[in-house]
Amino acid sequence: MKFLSFLIVILASATSFAQHLDCSKFKTGQFRYLDKDYADLLTIRTDSTQIDSYKTSTFKATSHVKWLTNCRYEFEYYKVSDAKFKPLIGTKYIVEITKINGDTIVCQKVINDALQDSMLLVKLKE
Repeated sequence: MKFLSFLIVILASATSFAQHLDCSKFKTGQFRYLDKDYADLLTIRTDSTQIDSYKTSTFKATSHVKWLTNCRYEFEYYKVSDAKFKPLIGTKYIVEITKINGDTIVCQKVINDALQDSMLLVKLKE
């Protein structure tokens, strides 16, 4: 019985030290990807819209944004600038912010219930 009480106290202490992320400052703004594959991609997000564009091309994709929790949101493309990207329209992406370090965040992207990749983004100064 003493061991069970001790275990409960240890588990309660461990969960109280778990990091609680405050993602509110990352819900809107301009973001750059730190990953080499997306280095030219700029994301501009408002409360309800996200625009992704590459500085080295005319590509531009616009999506609706819906925040599901404090650190998890869904976006769905509804407009693209290039016809070859029309298959993206209607695809839903779920992004979860898993770590915050200053102005840099680590996110995981899920498409159709499958984890696609983890990404590093930095919020640009406004």
